[in-house]
Amino acid sequence: MGDYDAVIIGCGIYGIAAARTYLELHPLARLVILESEEVIGDRVYDDFWTQTPLGMAEFSDSPLVLPRDQKTYHGFFPASYISDYLEKYLDSHHFNGQSLRDRVLFSKNVDCVTKVSDTWIITCEHTPMPFKARSLIVASGMTSEPHHPILPDKTRFKGEMLHQKRFGQSAFHDDQSVKNVTVLGGGKSAADIAYSYGKSGKSVSWIIREDGCGPSGHVRAEAKGPYESSVAMFNTRMASSFSPSNFTQRSCWSRFLHGTRLGRKMIGWIWEISDAQNRAHAGYKTRQGAGKGFELLEPDTPVFWQNDGSGIQQRPEFWDVIANKVNVYRSEITSLSDRNIVLQDGSTIPTDVLLCATGWDSSLKFFTLHESARLGLPVSVEHEDTETSQNWKQLEQLTRSSVLKRFPRLANPPSHFQRPASSTPYRLYKAIAPLDDPSVVILGHIQVGNNFAAAEVQALWATAFLDGRVALPGRREMEQEIAETYAWCRLRYLDKGQSGTFYYFDLVPYIDMLLADLGLNTHKRSWNRAHAGYKTRQGAGKGFELLEPDTPVFWQNDGSGIQQRPEFWDVIANKVNVYRSEITSLSDRNIVLQDGSTIPTDVLLCATGWDSSLKFFTLHESARLGLPVSVEHEDTETSQNWKQLEQLTRSSVLKRFPRLANPPSHFQRPASSTPYRLYKAIAPLDDPSVVILGHIQVGNNFAAAEVQALWATAFLDGRVALPGRREMEQEIAETYAWCRLRYLDKGQSGTFYYFDLVPYIDMLLADLGLNTHKRSWVGSMLSPIQARDLQGLLEESMTKLKNE
Repeated sequence: MGDYDAVIIGCGIYGIAAARTYLELHPLARLVILESEEVIGDRVYDDFWTQTPLGMAEFSDSPLVLPRDQKTYHGFFPASYISDYLEKYLDSHHFNGQSLRDRVLFSKNVDCVTKVSDTWIITCEHTPMPFKARSLIVASGMTSEPHHPILPDKTRFKGEMLHQKRFGQSAFHDDQSVKNVTVLGGGKSAADIAYSYGKSGKSVSWIIREDGCGPSGHVRAEAKGPYESSVAMFNTRMASSFSPSNFTQRSCWSRFLHGTRLGRKMIGWIWEISDAQNRAHAGYKTRQGAGKGFELLEPDTPVFWQNDGSGIQQRPEFWDVIANKVNVYRSEITSLSDRNIVLQDGSTIPTDVLLCATGWDSSLKFFTLHESARLGLPVSVEHEDTETSQNWKQLEQLTRSSVLKRFPRLANPPSHFQRPASSTPYRLYKAIAPLDDPSVVILGHIQVGNNFAAAEVQALWATAFLDGRVALPGRREMEQEIAETYAWCRLRYLDKGQSGTFYYFDLVPYIDMLLADLGLNTHKRSWNRAHAGYKTRQGAGKGFELLEPDTPVFWQNDGSGIQQRPEFWDVIANKVNVYRSEITSLSDRNIVLQDGSTIPTDVLLCATGWDSSLKFFTLHESARLGLPVSVEHEDTETSQNWKQLEQLTRSSVLKRFPRLANPPSHFQRPASSTPYRLYKAIAPLDDPSVVILGHIQVGNNFAAAEVQALWATAFLDGRVALPGRREMEQEIAETYAWCRLRYLDKGQSGTFYYFDLVPYIDMLLADLGLNTHKRSWVGSMLSPIQARDLQGLLEESMTKLKNE
């Protein structure tokens, strides 16, 4: 098959992310993706909905857009759209004249992977020639190889039996001969299958082993506050900080939450409330009219520990269907016969179809036992040599103590099911890289709440690792980190943590850790953007996503306003088409844009801002008073003096506010006019008989107007104690330098104070020996400036005047 720079095994979310990232950095590379299936993803029924909401279930460079008429439930949607999205993604990404799809070889089931010298040899079933590669990217995932349970008298069963992987390809929903369906398994997939068949009118039985982790928990889809879903809410740094994660950077906040009794009590209370609300919503023991065994679905352990696993209850009628249409058993299967299943508790369940939602086996069986052990992949415990086993056990015991010291709560887990360890855990650095081979990475062998985000960041880190661009610590330090992660995972997630890569509540700190290794960080969006849903709003019209601001609201380079009508975004999204292009021509009743669009127009309304209202001053007068004039009309000496002052004061601004040294990429117009050079944005330097009011931009013009008027009147009366001219020039220059740094393009005027109303009016009043009448220190910090806070200031000023 020839030699390749890189071979990727698996074309799921992780494989596609790896291919795109590798080719972005190496567009000329010879890369092939080997996929065991005939298509991307498995076929699923409409009753199967995503566990990740819209806006999170997508790659960062391509939004997943649903049809306008497709309904969602708190952002969750039919999972079939994921397969469609991945198919389109393969076709839309091209590198060196080839699409990603062109590089995928379907129906290539890898059966052996070995390394000879510096070359990886990959052989596939029914393929005579092997694939050879310098780098190997394994993205076969954890949900590709079905685990088929060993059932007594299996051969006597005359009904149909299939694994959850093939559920979407079955036709039993519409098969009238199929009356009785039995689902085996306690996880979220079993719940979804039981729901689907229950909704279709079949007689459904659901069997969960008595000796096991038990039924999974079910978290409500909805969330409070600005979040559309519980998944979105938990994938924030604030919510993530409530979970004791080994990946979280140590800080005062994390030490308070997990290292102090008060912090642990607070987050314990938060988790307990969440768990209680989810159980109450399900109504395991209180739901009226519930069918046989419904109460047996209550999880054995709290959701915090995840020992039962959990999933999102992403359909509003989910519990009604399960309670009314599904019979639940918690027992072992003792035998199968004809079309019956006999349980240990004596029950006999008529069964035409037995659907095994029993999880997955390792997808890494193409590695030899020796290769798996060398790479730090799971092997059966009896096959690990004694010395290696003892070394890891010692390290894990040592690091366990440090984990418990950092997270004392983990020392007291609830009573829970714990399987004896039958295999070693993953021992990969960052859950990606083997310790002894820089030419291979393992992607997607983690369990997290959002695989799209994890896939992109893992791919970025892995590509840098393969290129030798990750600064790795010494081997001993890497071993200690691996051992500590495993010790933490066992303590944090109990039985589920035996793999060493179960990070259900740890996505945010995990990807932050990977990005920190690369000197990067996630570009978090604000609550305002999440609420607008520029890229996630259902049914949005043409170009709605173009309304997303170019820069964060902190910088105000795009300006901002209050969304003061509840239906505002619905109207804009559904009734307005948006274009971001230049106008090339107008003709008749049409506007033609540079992007080729032609827009029929009866009325053109120009919301194009404002010109100066000070044109009644001559050019000479404007320059004398410190008002804006075109840069070419300012004399050279004056211009140079101000530039020197602004450069000097710029340093002091950055020393005081270091954050302003690192603005985002932004639009910046060339300066066409000088800024306002007024003392306090009001008074000219050389004329005490004139003041300029209202030539500032603030969040409340009424308050600014009153206080400016008070200061200006005192100035005209000669009652403001002014410093020397040089000090006033320095203050004006420093204000301008700060305004340019703080507000970028908007700051060119020197009087853009959008977030600075309160300190600005406090400064003016301090010049007059006054202050706003806040009732207390707490009030001055927490309550907004209101009209009543300015009451009496004029009278107080007059009293001061009489007493002088």
